[in-house]
Amino acid sequence: MDPPSTKTGRSREDRAQRKRLRVITPTLANAGFAAMVKAIEGYSCAAYEVEHVFLDRGPPSVDSYINEALAGPDTLRKVVDAQRDGVDGILINCVGDPALFAVREAASVPVLTTGQTSLHVAAILGQNIGFLDVLESCRTMAFDQAARYGLRDRLVSFRAVEIGVLHIERDVASVARRLSERAERAVREDGADVLVLGCGAFVSAVPLLKELLLERQVHVPIIDPLPISVRVLAAVVEAGLSHSKRAFPMPADLDSIFRA
Repeated sequence: MDPPSTKTGRSREDRAQRKRLRVITPTLANAGFAAMVKAIEGYSCAAYEVEHVFLDRGPPSVDSYINEALAGPDTLRKVVDAQRDGVDGILINCVGDPALFAVREAASVPVLTTGQTSLHVAAILGQNIGFLDVLESCRTMAFDQAARYGLRDRLVSFRAVEIGVLHIERDVASVARRLSERAERAVREDGADVLVLGCGAFVSAVPLLKELLLERQVHVPIIDPLPISVRVLAAVVEAGLSHSKRAFPMPADLDSIFRA
Protein backbone atom coordinates (compact mmCIF):
# COMPACT_ATOMS: atom_id res chain seq x y z
CA MET A 1 0.00 0.00 0.00
CA ASP A 2 1.05 3.60 -0.52
CA PRO A 3 2.10 5.56 2.55
CA PRO A 4 -0.68 7.60 4.19
CA SER A 5 -1.37 10.83 2.33
CA THR A 6 -0.38 14.12 3.97
CA LYS A 7 -2.98 16.05 1.99
CA THR A 8 -5.88 17.44 3.98
CA GLY A 9 -8.03 18.81 1.14
CA ARG A 10 -8.70 15.65 -0.86
CA SER A 11 -11.67 16.14 -3.15
CA ARG A 12 -14.93 14.24 -2.96
CA GLU A 13 -14.10 12.65 -6.33
CA ASP A 14 -10.76 11.39 -5.03
CA ARG A 15 -12.42 9.89 -1.98
CA ALA A 16 -15.05 8.21 -4.13
CA GLN A 17 -12.37 6.51 -6.23
CA ARG A 18 -10.65 4.94 -3.26
CA LYS A 19 -11.44 1.36 -2.34
CA ARG A 20 -13.00 0.89 1.08
CA LEU A 21 -11.57 -1.70 3.46
CA ARG A 22 -13.35 -2.28 6.76
CA VAL A 23 -11.52 -3.73 9.75
CA ILE A 24 -13.79 -5.42 12.29
CA THR A 25 -12.29 -5.99 15.72
CA PRO A 26 -14.50 -8.75 17.17
CA THR A 27 -14.61 -7.41 20.72
CA LEU A 28 -16.27 -4.61 22.61
CA ALA A 29 -14.59 -1.21 22.43
CA ASN A 30 -12.01 -0.62 25.15
CA ALA A 31 -9.49 2.12 25.94
CA GLY A 32 -6.84 -0.59 25.95
CA PHE A 33 -7.14 -0.77 22.16
CA ALA A 34 -6.49 2.95 21.56
CA ALA A 35 -3.03 2.50 20.01
CA MET A 36 -4.28 -0.31 17.79
CA VAL A 37 -7.19 1.80 16.53
CA LYS A 38 -4.82 4.70 15.83
CA ALA A 39 -2.58 2.35 13.84
CA ILE A 40 -5.55 1.17 11.77
CA GLU A 41 -6.53 4.75 10.98
CA GLY A 42 -3.00 5.33 9.69
CA TYR A 43 -3.28 2.61 7.03
CA SER A 44 -5.56 4.71 4.81
CA CYS A 45 -3.77 5.96 1.71
CA ALA A 46 -4.37 7.41 -1.75
CA ALA A 47 -5.82 4.13 -3.03
CA TYR A 48 -7.60 2.78 0.05
CA GLU A 49 -9.73 4.11 2.87
CA VAL A 50 -9.42 1.86 5.93
CA GLU A 51 -12.40 1.98 8.30
CA HIS A 52 -12.72 0.35 11.71
CA VAL A 53 -15.57 -0.88 13.92
CA PHE A 54 -15.92 -2.81 17.17
CA LEU A 55 -18.79 -5.13 18.08
CA ASP A 56 -21.95 -3.93 19.79
CA ARG A 57 -22.22 -7.23 21.65
CA GLY A 58 -19.41 -9.61 22.39
CA PRO A 59 -16.46 -10.38 24.64
CA PRO A 60 -13.87 -7.88 25.94
CA SER A 61 -11.12 -9.87 24.19
CA VAL A 62 -10.73 -13.18 22.37
CA ASP A 63 -8.32 -15.30 24.40
CA SER A 64 -10.38 -18.46 24.93
CA TYR A 65 -12.74 -20.73 23.02
CA ILE A 66 -15.64 -19.30 25.04
CA ASN A 67 -14.82 -15.73 24.01
CA GLU A 68 -14.30 -16.88 20.43
CA ALA A 69 -17.84 -18.32 20.43
CA LEU A 70 -19.28 -15.16 22.03
CA ALA A 71 -17.64 -13.04 19.32
CA GLY A 72 -19.22 -14.99 16.50
CA PRO A 73 -22.83 -13.71 16.27
CA ASP A 74 -22.12 -9.97 16.16
CA THR A 75 -19.05 -10.49 13.96
CA LEU A 76 -21.41 -12.07 11.44
CA ARG A 77 -23.78 -9.12 11.71
CA LYS A 78 -20.95 -6.63 11.25
CA VAL A 79 -19.80 -8.47 8.12
CA VAL A 80 -23.33 -8.40 6.67
CA ASP A 81 -23.57 -4.68 7.53
CA ALA A 82 -20.20 -4.02 5.87
CA GLN A 83 -21.26 -5.70 2.65
CA ARG A 84 -24.56 -3.77 2.61
CA ASP A 85 -22.55 -0.56 3.15
CA GLY A 86 -20.68 -1.27 -0.08
CA VAL A 87 -17.18 -1.91 1.23
CA ASP A 88 -14.71 -3.62 -1.09
CA GLY A 89 -12.99 -5.87 1.46
CA ILE A 90 -13.30 -6.92 5.09
CA LEU A 91 -10.66 -7.87 7.66
CA ILE A 92 -11.50 -9.63 10.94
CA ASN A 93 -8.92 -8.20 13.32
CA CYS A 94 -8.35 -11.15 15.64
CA VAL A 95 -5.66 -13.80 15.30
CA GLY A 96 -8.14 -16.32 16.73
CA ASP A 97 -10.21 -15.91 13.51
CA PRO A 98 -13.67 -16.13 15.13
CA ALA A 99 -16.45 -17.27 12.78
CA LEU A 100 -14.11 -17.13 9.76
CA PHE A 101 -15.81 -19.69 7.54
CA ALA A 102 -19.28 -18.50 8.57
CA VAL A 103 -18.55 -14.88 7.68
CA ARG A 104 -17.24 -15.95 4.29
CA GLU A 105 -20.59 -17.60 3.61
CA ALA A 106 -22.29 -14.32 4.50
CA ALA A 107 -20.24 -12.13 2.14
CA SER A 108 -19.27 -12.01 -1.51
CA VAL A 109 -16.59 -9.34 -1.02
CA PRO A 110 -13.27 -10.79 0.21
CA VAL A 111 -13.04 -11.49 3.95
CA LEU A 112 -9.62 -12.12 5.46
CA THR A 113 -8.56 -12.64 9.06
CA THR A 114 -5.31 -11.70 10.75
CA GLY A 115 -4.67 -15.23 12.00
CA GLN A 116 -4.96 -17.23 8.79
CA THR A 117 -3.24 -14.50 6.79
CA SER A 118 -0.30 -14.21 9.19
CA LEU A 119 0.28 -17.95 9.43
CA HIS A 120 0.31 -18.35 5.66
CA VAL A 121 2.63 -15.37 5.16
CA ALA A 122 4.92 -16.93 7.78
CA ALA A 123 4.85 -20.21 5.86
CA ILE A 124 5.98 -18.32 2.75
CA LEU A 125 8.83 -16.53 4.49
CA GLY A 126 10.16 -19.37 6.63
CA GLN A 127 10.02 -23.07 7.32
CA ASN A 128 9.56 -23.37 11.09
CA ILE A 129 7.00 -21.02 12.65
CA GLY A 130 7.17 -19.64 16.17
CA PHE A 131 4.01 -18.19 17.73
CA LEU A 132 4.27 -15.41 20.35
CA ASP A 133 0.99 -14.97 22.20
CA VAL A 134 -0.55 -13.21 25.18
CA LEU A 135 -1.37 -16.14 27.49
CA GLU A 136 -0.16 -19.72 27.90
CA SER A 137 -3.82 -20.76 28.06
CA CYS A 138 -4.08 -19.91 24.33
CA ARG A 139 -1.63 -22.67 23.37
CA THR A 140 -4.27 -25.20 22.36
CA MET A 141 -6.09 -22.59 20.28
CA ALA A 142 -2.90 -21.73 18.37
CA PHE A 143 -2.02 -25.32 17.51
CA ASP A 144 -5.64 -26.13 16.65
CA GLN A 145 -5.70 -23.14 14.32
CA ALA A 146 -2.44 -24.12 12.61
CA ALA A 147 -3.83 -27.62 12.07
CA ARG A 148 -7.01 -26.21 10.53
CA TYR A 149 -4.90 -24.40 7.94
CA GLY A 150 -2.61 -27.35 7.19
CA LEU A 151 0.35 -25.83 9.04
CA ARG A 152 0.48 -27.89 12.23
CA ASP A 153 3.81 -29.51 11.28
CA ARG A 154 5.29 -26.08 10.57
CA LEU A 155 4.39 -24.62 13.99
CA VAL A 156 7.38 -25.58 16.14
CA SER A 157 7.13 -23.12 19.01
CA PHE A 158 4.55 -21.40 21.22
CA ARG A 159 5.65 -18.82 23.79
CA ALA A 160 3.43 -16.50 25.85
CA VAL A 161 4.21 -13.20 27.59
CA GLU A 162 1.48 -13.77 30.22
CA ILE A 163 0.02 -10.31 29.79
CA GLY A 164 -3.67 -10.03 28.96
CA VAL A 165 -4.79 -8.33 25.77
CA LEU A 166 -6.35 -5.38 27.60
CA HIS A 167 -3.17 -4.78 29.62
CA ILE A 168 -0.73 -4.51 26.71
CA GLU A 169 -1.01 -0.73 26.43
CA ARG A 170 -0.33 -0.20 30.14
CA ASP A 171 3.39 -0.93 29.74
CA VAL A 172 4.40 -1.35 26.11
CA ALA A 173 8.13 -1.40 26.96
CA SER A 174 7.64 -4.36 29.31
CA VAL A 175 5.58 -6.17 26.68
CA ALA A 176 8.32 -5.61 24.09
CA ARG A 177 10.99 -6.94 26.46
CA ARG A 178 8.96 -10.05 27.22
CA LEU A 179 8.29 -10.61 23.54
CA SER A 180 12.00 -10.28 22.73
CA GLU A 181 12.92 -12.81 25.43
CA ARG A 182 10.31 -15.31 24.20
CA ALA A 183 11.31 -14.68 20.60
CA GLU A 184 14.95 -15.44 21.29
CA ARG A 185 14.04 -18.69 23.05
CA ALA A 186 11.68 -19.65 20.22
CA VAL A 187 14.51 -19.21 17.71
CA ARG A 188 17.49 -20.57 19.66
CA GLU A 189 15.79 -23.33 21.65
CA ASP A 190 12.79 -24.34 19.52
CA GLY A 191 14.22 -23.85 16.04
CA ALA A 192 11.79 -21.22 14.78
CA ASP A 193 12.99 -19.25 11.74
CA VAL A 194 9.96 -16.96 11.40
CA LEU A 195 7.79 -15.51 14.17
CA VAL A 196 4.09 -14.64 14.27
CA LEU A 197 2.69 -12.25 16.86
CA GLY A 198 -0.52 -13.70 18.23
CA CYS A 199 -2.41 -10.46 18.88
CA GLY A 200 -3.14 -7.31 16.89
CA ALA A 201 -2.77 -5.24 20.05
CA PHE A 202 0.97 -6.02 20.04
CA VAL A 203 1.30 -3.49 17.19
CA SER A 204 2.50 -0.67 19.47
CA ALA A 205 5.29 -2.89 20.87
CA VAL A 206 6.69 -3.91 17.49
CA PRO A 207 9.17 -1.03 16.89
CA LEU A 208 10.89 -1.60 20.26
CA LEU A 209 10.68 -5.38 19.81
CA LYS A 210 12.62 -5.15 16.55
CA GLU A 211 15.30 -3.02 18.23
CA LEU A 212 15.64 -5.50 21.09
CA LEU A 213 15.92 -8.45 18.71
CA LEU A 214 18.71 -6.70 16.84
CA GLU A 215 20.53 -6.28 20.16
CA ARG A 216 20.01 -9.99 20.85
CA GLN A 217 21.30 -10.88 17.36
CA VAL A 218 18.02 -12.57 16.49
CA HIS A 219 17.50 -12.09 12.75
CA VAL A 220 14.22 -13.66 11.62
CA PRO A 221 11.07 -12.21 10.02
CA ILE A 222 8.48 -10.91 12.49
CA ILE A 223 4.89 -11.12 11.25
CA ASP A 224 2.87 -8.28 12.78
CA PRO A 225 -0.66 -9.53 12.01
CA LEU A 226 -2.58 -6.29 11.61
CA PRO A 227 -0.53 -4.32 9.05
CA ILE A 228 0.40 -7.35 6.92
CA SER A 229 -3.23 -8.48 6.78
CA VAL A 230 -4.46 -5.03 5.70
CA ARG A 231 -1.89 -5.06 2.91
CA VAL A 232 -2.78 -8.58 1.79
CA LEU A 233 -6.46 -7.64 1.75
CA ALA A 234 -5.64 -4.57 -0.33
CA ALA A 235 -3.76 -6.75 -2.81
CA VAL A 236 -6.65 -9.22 -3.05
CA VAL A 237 -9.11 -6.38 -3.68
CA GLU A 238 -6.79 -4.78 -6.24
CA ALA A 239 -6.54 -8.10 -8.06
CA GLY A 240 -10.32 -8.39 -8.23
CA LEU A 241 -10.34 -11.60 -6.20
CA SER A 242 -12.51 -12.94 -3.39
CA HIS A 243 -13.01 -16.19 -1.53
CA SER A 244 -14.62 -19.02 -3.50
CA LYS A 245 -18.39 -19.15 -3.26
CA ARG A 246 -18.14 -22.80 -4.23
CA ALA A 247 -16.23 -23.35 -1.00
CA PHE A 248 -18.31 -20.84 1.01
CA PRO A 249 -21.77 -20.64 -0.63
CA MET A 250 -24.07 -17.86 0.54
CA PRO A 251 -27.31 -19.18 2.11
CA ALA A 252 -30.39 -18.40 0.06
CA ASP A 253 -32.22 -17.32 3.24
CA LEU A 254 -29.45 -15.06 4.58
CA ASP A 255 -31.79 -12.09 5.14
CA SER A 256 -34.25 -14.19 7.11
CA ILE A 257 -31.43 -15.61 9.24
CA PHE A 258 -30.44 -12.12 10.35
CA ARG A 259 -34.01 -11.03 10.96
CA ALA A 260 -34.40 -13.84 13.50
